[in-house]
Amino acid sequence: MSEDKTEPATAKRRKKAREEGQVARSSDLVSSVVLLSLFSGAPALLPKMGEAVTTFFLKSFSLLTIKTGPEKLLELAGDLFRNVGQLTMVPMLTAMGLAVGINILQVGLTFTPTLLNAKASRIDLLQGTKRLFSPHAFMEIGKGLAKVALVGQAGWSYINQNAASFLRLVQNDPHEIGPTVGKMTHELGMKMVQTLLVIAVLDYAWQRYQHEKSMKMTKQEVKDEMKDAEGSPETRQRIRQRQREFSRRRMMSEVPKATVVITNPTHFAVALLYKPGQPGAPRVIAKGQDKIALRIREIAKENHVPVLENPPLARALFAQAEIGDEIPADLYRGVAEVLAMLWRLGQAQLGPRPTPTPAASAEREQL
Repeated sequence: MSEDKTEPATAKRRKKAREEGQVARSSDLVSSVVLLSLFSGAPALLPKMGEAVTTFFLKSFSLLTIKTGPEKLLELAGDLFRNVGQLTMVPMLTAMGLAVGINILQVGLTFTPTLLNAKASRIDLLQGTKRLFSPHAFMEIGKGLAKVALVGQAGWSYINQNAASFLRLVQNDPHEIGPTVGKMTHELGMKMVQTLLVIAVLDYAWQRYQHEKSMKMTKQEVKDEMKDAEGSPETRQRIRQRQREFSRRRMMSEVPKATVVITNPTHFAVALLYKPGQPGAPRVIAKGQDKIALRIREIAKENHVPVLENPPLARALFAQAEIGDEIPADLYRGVAEVLAMLWRLGQAQLGPRPTPTPAASAEREQL
């Protein structure tokens, strides 16, 4: 239900909507900007066009008086069209560029070939009738009538304000009537186009609001999409299990390099690596509890790594340090005492150790 759609659309949902052509766009915004550009350039363009047309008719009448052939008239007509085309080329190209630019600003660069596919619903008479009398269709009709009313009101307001000037035209010099009418017509057009532009901006804001509202998703839809993206729970569990196995296998391969393994003695085991002369504190290279702790102790003994029982220190290292981290500062003293004891007993092996036996290496690879 629409009232349950409280979650913003995901990136996947937005991408799919764009591919299907569902974007926020106002066609009125494009047309109003194009019309505004054309009306803005009209005062500079129309006099030159009028001059070209006037020249055409004057030359045509002069040729008719000397009974010339139609070839000359066709040549004059070609000159006229060429001159008009040259004059209108820049405004038309500008209008086309603005139309493309406004569309890109609204929806970005997108190509939706799926809209070209034939769908039976588009030519279904029953579906077409339903769309014609749908609430959306009546809303669009209402919006269209409101636009016409507002634009018409803007034009009527300008005419009322300048009614006296229109009536005085009959008293003006005939040569001034044309320019005056052209100027007032241009002002009337600009007034109406500016009103249409304001309406188009509001329409685009409304289209954005409606689009965002339609794109919202329910919490269940978001969960389903995440499930599809990540796979089923069983698949995710298998992936996590393989990751844990790989991490444990890699950790076990580091145990033979350890300086000492500190145990609880049975529940916890933490392998530390310390190389004298190098910066930094001793580092945790492996740790585990219960079965993993037992395997760490076994690998340590197989590779002649000292194993010392110190339950408080083993529990603290297991709880406070992660694999790959240096030991916490508050445990420096305890670890230093362990290393010093190893030195005193002559059991610390800080240099190279005997190569692990093939059987031990094979067993570690199976973990």
